Amino acid sequence: MKRAITNILVIAAIIAGGAGIAMVGMTLRSRPSDAGIVTEKKPLNVKVQILESRTVEDELVLMGTVEPWEAIILSAKTMGEIEWQGVEEGQFVEAGQELMRIDIAPTLVSLAQAQAQYKLSVRELERFDRMREEGISSPQDRDRALLDFEVAWTNMRASEIKLEDGRVNAKFRGVIDMLYQEEGEYVNTGADLIRLVQLHKVKLVVGLPERDVAHFAKGDPVSVQLDAFPGETLSGTVFLIAATAEQSTHTFATEIALENPRGNLKPGMIAEARFVRQSFPNSIMVPLFSLISTDTGRHTFIDDNGEARIRPVETGFFRRNLVHITEGLEDGDRLIVVGQRDLRDGDPIAVREIIQ
Repeated sequence: MKRAITNILVIAAIIAGGAGIAMVGMTLRSRPSDAGIVTEKKPLNVKVQILESRTVEDELVLMGTVEPWEAIILSAKTMGEIEWQGVEEGQFVEAGQELMRIDIAPTLVSLAQAQAQYKLSVRELERFDRMREEGISSPQDRDRALLDFEVAWTNMRASEIKLEDGRVNAKFRGVIDMLYQEEGEYVNTGADLIRLVQLHKVKLVVGLPERDVAHFAKGDPVSVQLDAFPGETLSGTVFLIAATAEQSTHTFATEIALENPRGNLKPGMIAEARFVRQSFPNSIMVPLFSLISTDTGRHTFIDDNGEARIRPVETGFFRRNLVHITEGLEDGDRLIVVGQRDLRDGDPIAVREIIQ
């Protein structure tokens, strides 16, 4: 009896399950199909920059050091005691100004004697010339007088040269940078006495790379900025490009002339020199991060009335975080600079900001 009841319950459960499945099938058949329905893509937020063409310059930036326009060390041409010192370190002097005297007192005495002997020899020579004209002097007497004259002139000239050697004069207008000897000291011939520098004009010395030597020549303009004077730009010109490269760096020492009327440019200052290799009128510069590189090249995206459009580009030189576009973008294009890496050609976009 129990077995019969159990069989009846099982049969009933199977019938009920089949009915449920049939109901689900009917429900599914009765639902409309999703085929053919296109979901609208949500616009992506981007930022754009409106491009403007202008003249751009391919620049070369080099660091260098300010040096005196000219610097020399004045040395002793004679030995002796420094009798007189007329300058101090840091003093401005004019060309030809006397700076020191070395043991010239004895030389002055010798010069006076030589000058007196010279004058006497001149008078004697003139007297023998008159006597010769009158026929009362022999040629031998005049020859001796002429010899005395030449010896006297030589002695006088030697004293004059020695006196000149004892006077130390400035070779040009400049500043006393260093005194190696002072008044009262005894010096030998060739001893360093004074370092004189010229500062009304200075030079900035930089190392020009080998690959850039052909781009520049004497007289080319250069913009210079110094850390000591932030925000100030000085105008200089190329004065000299070395004929040979430095072996250790393979760069060519290049001197840039800078006027220094105020004297505020000091030797040893660090400066930045900007050379212009080439100028490109009506050109486009874009942020480097706006470019996307792929196996097929570089491209950008622009905003085309709310849709992203891909633009393949060709690039030129780089300058800091900018790149020169030689082909692919035009004046007035709305370049997408933020959000472009998630875009595909034709994607809808929402411009949230225009960056200047």
